[in-house]
Parts: sequence; structure tokens; C-alpha cells
Amino acid sequence: MKQKEGYKYIVYSLYFKILTKDSVTVAVDAVCYFRISDPVRSVKSVENAHRSTQLLAQTTLRNHLGLRNLAEILSERDEIAHNLQESLDVATDPWGVKVSQRQLGKYNSLKVYQGKIIV
Repeated sequence: MKQKEGYKYIVYSLYFKILTKDSVTVAVDAVCYFRISDPVRSVKSVENAHRSTQLLAQTTLRNHLGLRNLAEILSERDEIAHNLQESLDVATDPWGVKVSQRQLGKYNSLKVYQGKIIV
């Protein structure tokens, strides 16, 4: 996908805790990269496209991780990234927003560090 001139990426850092399917509390750090692909739709379709995308990314990631146990989260990061990307694409397309799959893939590696999972 070729990026249009003047359409810059917006970056949000997300931090939250989730409860996994096997009742393990996990702290998650995530980065969401997106851009406005259709400025007209982003203004007409949603009140605040930036904030809405940030909240949707956090909620979607929380839902995807909350349905899995800790072992699945650590071993199925590619599947989680793919499912997350599909969900965000479907939800943000009507808003004229495109979440960058390339960037999500790069920053979606899961690591355990001092009891935290860093996405």
C-alpha cells in the first residue's frame, strides 16, 4: 500500500492491565500506528477519529487477549496480530482510518519482562 503525500501516521502508546482466561493479571504496553486515509469520512463519521481509534485499539486488544490463557498469548502472537488487524480494519474503515499492519506486526512481539507482557 502506497502512502499518499501529506497523510502522516499518528502514534499512540497504550498501557493497561488485563485478566487472562486462566485468571492471570497481565500488564500490557502497546503501540498503535494509524493514519487518516479519508479526511472527509474521518470528520463526518466519528466525532474524534484519533481518540476513537485509540480507544478501539485498546478495547480490541484487551478483548483478544482476555479470551486466551497466558500460554496462548505467549505462543500465538502472530495469530493475535492478524486477528487484531482484521478487527481494527473492519471497525475503522467507515471512519476513514487505516491502522498500519506493517507497524503493528513490528511492534506486536510479546515479551515477558519483570512480570509484564510488552506488546
